[in-house]
Amino acid sequence: IGKYKLKYLNDQVSQTSAADFEKTVMVRAAAAPAPSFDDKAGDTGHFRTIQINQNAGSAQATYQKALSTGPLPIPLPAIKMAAIQILNGPNAGKELDLLKNLTTLGKPGVQVAVLTRRPNGFFITHVEGAVFPFVNGHILGAQPCQLNDHDVIELAGVKMEFYFKG
Repeated sequence: IGKYKLKYLNDQVSQTSAADFEKTVMVRAAAAPAPSFDDKAGDTGHFRTIQINQNAGSAQATYQKALSTGPLPIPLPAIKMAAIQILNGPNAGKELDLLKNLTTLGKPGVQVAVLTRRPNGFFITHVEGAVFPFVNGHILGAQPCQLNDHDVIELAGVKMEFYFKG
């Protein structure tokens, strides 16, 4: 790795014989004929029978596949783009677009939180620090908290507003 070379040395010498190794035998199967498809004119599209004719004297394998007739799953709504705007401190007025799935906020060693983008919205979670962040004046617990439009986050003495764009 890099400029280093790794060398493996086995200090324990072991005596192995050919009997200690696994004996593997390669067996080649005879080529089977291609499967025949039974498509009938009256086929409703719900079932299709495939018959595979194997060597003489062996049984026929029949496979029936039902096509899905159930409802399709409902797709989740697309997540809106979001951002946070710093409300106080030396960076007041600056905006940070939340483009990634994970965005960390705060100062390591003091107070850190993470904003996560999930299929059902944005969540804030406490990561590091003795004091938990505040969301709308309420202290955040150890569990993730879903963020709503115009929520105010207070982290390490800095207030930020979370909002959806567009």
